Amino acid sequence: MHLLLWLACTSGPAETDSESGIETADSADTDDTEDSGDTEDTEDTEPVEAAVLAVAAGQDHTCVLVRDTPDSLVHVECMGRSDAGQRDVPSPGAWTELAAGGATTCASDQTQVVCWGHDPTLPEGLVTPPATVVRGVSLSATVGCGLDASAKLLCWGDNSLQQATPPNLQGTWQQGSAGSRHSCGRTSGTLRCWGDGAQGQLLTPSGQFIDVGAGER
Repeated sequence: MHLLLWLACTSGPAETDSESGIETADSADTDDTEDSGDTEDTEDTEPVEAAVLAVAAGQDHTCVLVRDTPDSLVHVECMGRSDAGQRDVPSPGAWTELAAGGATTCASDQTQVVCWGHDPTLPEGLVTPPATVVRGVSLSATVGCGLDASAKLLCWGDNSLQQATPPNLQGTWQQGSAGSRHSCGRTSGTLRCWGDGAQGQLLTPSGQFIDVGAGER
């Protein structure tokens, strides 16, 4: 009687003792969640985000320098109006600088400057910088300035007020900034401006400067 009760209360599959012929309970539980096969290890790969290296905004358009991967060439993407060629971008290359003004944009790879976009109401000279300009380009709607390989400052475009004629100074220029009626530049930290001075644009303060920007007037 006790033997029958013990068998009835036992959980799990029963097995027969080979000597006594009495069924006994299996002492080992079966793990139903155990994987039957090996799982292959997979490595998660994070997506690589494109890097925006520079941004420049013109009158009705904006352009950016984009590098898709660390080893890829840099390409130019533009958005906004395109009726004056504002989005006729150059081929991908080693572009490092970008400048925009009016309908024109210029990109530099430190060895050359390429410009595109032309307002048909203005002379075409703005989109064609001097061949020796290689970096540091600044654009307004009518004037451009940039540096050659020897850090000489050159300007081009509308010169009706001498705003595209920087002073011929000894030494090197660190920066040029083109405005519509006047332009400015830094040489050895000193600020110089030229062009229309009717509203005091050429009255530069004294001191050492690390940046300069010329406006429309």
